[in-house]
Amino acid sequence: MNLALVDNNASNLSRAKETLSSSSSTPKTKTETYTVDVTQSSQWSDLKSKIEKDFGTIDFLMLNAGIGLSWDSSKWSSEEYWRKTLETNLFGVVNGLGAFLEMVKEGEGEGAVVMTGSKQGM
Repeated sequence: MNLALVDNNASNLSRAKETLSSSSSTPKTKTETYTVDVTQSSQWSDLKSKIEKDFGTIDFLMLNAGIGLSWDSSKWSSEEYWRKTLETNLFGVVNGLGAFLEMVKEGEGEGAVVMTGSKQGM
């Protein structure tokens, strides 16, 4: 199995790749990381090109974009708060589907898409 990890935090991605690469219980897996702002559809388009180049196809796509900016109730009336939250938590997943669904459907075997959400975000 090959693995493409996508996040907006390059440091966390680096640690994840190092952990996966050094794990003796995991069969040798090609792991690549990509730093992306999931709210930006242009970055998804760029990512799709990179994934096609690095891996060719996708058999399994898991999308989970989530942030929780604040539990401060005063933020509930802030349009900027809601926009940032929805752009990440909702449209991050929508953008991912838009970029990769056809690629999953065109794969050689049975493909799968899983979308999850985190209650509090990250």
